[in-house]
Amino acid sequence: IRRFIKDDGIFCQWVHLYDMDIPLVASIMKAVSANFQDYIVYFTNDTNIVILAANQKLPSQPAETIFTIPTVKSELAHIGVYNVQDLLVRKVGTREILDPLFQSYHIPANSDYYPVLDTGAARARYLARSAKDLNRLRAFWISGNS
Repeated sequence: IRRFIKDDGIFCQWVHLYDMDIPLVASIMKAVSANFQDYIVYFTNDTNIVILAANQKLPSQPAETIFTIPTVKSELAHIGVYNVQDLLVRKVGTREILDPLFQSYHIPANSDYYPVLDTGAARARYLARSAKDLNRLRAFWISGNS
């Protein structure tokens, strides 16, 4: 994907946390980290995250101007996001903070050649696993750390 987006483009990927476990999320994040210079992860709700990744350093927080774009403003309102503060309380973390966590899991990066997610997700579903514990990381951002 990195080869197909503009130098200043941003890749956006939705990931559900139900029927998953944190090692599987780590395999996804290892693949993102290996292919992009920077990323930020946000919760959309308690069971879904959005990964924003880019070939350049991403800003530490979104610009307030995104809420002046009518379509974006309307779509964000559907999930209860009305301003930058609403986004910041959904922030899971940045590459700088999350990479050490995800790299600590002994699982390879998900890829077409080693599709960890394909086989692991079925197992996680059968075992009723969830990666919703990532939600605890939000407390770090809410407490004022960046």
